Amino acid sequence: MDDYFLRYQVGGDIYETLAAKYGTAGADRVANAAATGDRVAITNALAVVKNGAALDTSTLSIFTGQIVNDPLAAPAESLNNQIGKAFGNVFGKPWIVLALLLVGALAWFYFVGNPFKKK
Repeated sequence: MDDYFLRYQVGGDIYETLAAKYGTAGADRVANAAATGDRVAITNALAVVKNGAALDTSTLSIFTGQIVNDPLAAPAESLNNQIGKAFGNVFGKPWIVLALLLVGALAWFYFVGNPFKKK
């Protein structure tokens, strides 16, 4: 990501200025727009934050809005992250992969038989 867009992210100087002036909800909206890498999206988000109605910071209303608008987005994303981490933890270690291959080979010989055995 370009340094220009990083300035809009949490910890960046533009983010801090927006958070001080419009609150963290407004700064987060602009940061999300900047994460797309589209300057037009940043401009639109800035226009909404500066000229639009005050953004709601209530956790309950944000949660309710998310459930009403897209009820499966957060659970699906969370599940996707958990599954990805589980596979990464299992298959990221070579000794676990070798152990799984050994168990699979032993199960194959036990249930199917020896494929190298001449008949």
